[in-house]
Amino acid sequence: MPAWSRATVAIALAGVLLVAGVAPLYALAPGGPSTGGSHSPADARVQALPESSFDVATTYRIDIRSDGDARWTINRTFALENDSHREGFEAIAEEFIDGEYSGQTVDAFEGASGLAAEATGREMTIVDVSHNVRTSNDSGSLLLSFIWTNFSYENGDRLHIDDVFETDPSWFPGLSEHERLIIARPAGYQYYSASTNVENQLLRWEGPHTFGSERPYIVFSPISPSGPTGQTGPGAFVLGGVALLSVLVILGYAARVGKLPGRRPTVEAGSSASTTAGDSRADDEPGGATDERATGVDEYDEGADSEGVGNSEHTATTTPEEGAEEAEEDEVDKDLLSDEERVERLLDENGGRMKQAHIVEETGWSNAKVSQLLSAMADDGRIEKLRIGRENLISFPDEEPDQR
Repeated sequence: MPAWSRATVAIALAGVLLVAGVAPLYALAPGGPSTGGSHSPADARVQALPESSFDVATTYRIDIRSDGDARWTINRTFALENDSHREGFEAIAEEFIDGEYSGQTVDAFEGASGLAAEATGREMTIVDVSHNVRTSNDSGSLLLSFIWTNFSYENGDRLHIDDVFETDPSWFPGLSEHERLIIARPAGYQYYSASTNVENQLLRWEGPHTFGSERPYIVFSPISPSGPTGQTGPGAFVLGGVALLSVLVILGYAARVGKLPGRRPTVEAGSSASTTAGDSRADDEPGGATDERATGVDEYDEGADSEGVGNSEHTATTTPEEGAEEAEEDEVDKDLLSDEERVERLLDENGGRMKQAHIVEETGWSNAKVSQLLSAMADDGRIEKLRIGRENLISFPDEEPDQR
């Protein structure tokens, strides 16, 4: 059942749920209640191909503002696998833009803000509502955006988000499969504490997930100019520790392959001792250079590993035991990568360019998840998408496209 329609029903039945003790949102049966009434031709097409016929992935993104308001963007991406899907999505999109699509309206969030206002004692409203549609050959997205006023509150010089989620019954009890929640910090603030890990300067929760008593909470503190990064509080120790660990790992690898400054790789017997222009370029590159596309606190840079000695004709000899250890380390690192880093690693391994269908095959993810992930990465400038025939060609920015 669509997340928004479940939220609408949950809020409409809030009084009943309080008495009966039934969990809203996720406890409702798939498919939702029957709306009844007459239907236009577009309605008929939608009912002939209901949302359950699509693979749908939903992202709730909350961009917190320094004044306490929050910009919400709900992105629901439909996988369009055939002409029937495309026709059905066109009918859905028309109703959505006109604000007539009952499965996806802002009503649920207006009801949620009312519950939260009563629970917190802060006046809350939903304003600046917009509806947008994005389509490609293999996916279509419905984007509902609005501002939720007074979503967070100040305590001293810090911004807090917690009580807004503590309504009874909860208006946001969890995430279904193929749903995710993303919260971004306000400008001029850093993460002081949070109920989940920071990835690429974002907080993420992946479904299926039930919050229960562990509802989302975040504390932001002003960025201090005293330090080189302005990071203070507990997060500073986490970031510092991860940064130090990353440096040690890179230096250790560089030492193994002979790429530390001032140190030359071992030359095998019979090899020329002269240095080619390619060797000079390799020596000029710092052994610990990192890929600029990878940021965040939980990131591992695979670009540095792949570039270590490939630019030099003379390589350090490696024993079978060392080779096995390196292969095992690569496998462990792959398991620790974020979804974005896995895509970037695949691109690195394939010369910087891949077809979207090949990324689906390599990762084993659904078409909807890959399409949504690539769209988000393209919006962030981490990749570029180029339409070639009926295929999407994915590449790093500034790569020359080919038919790979």
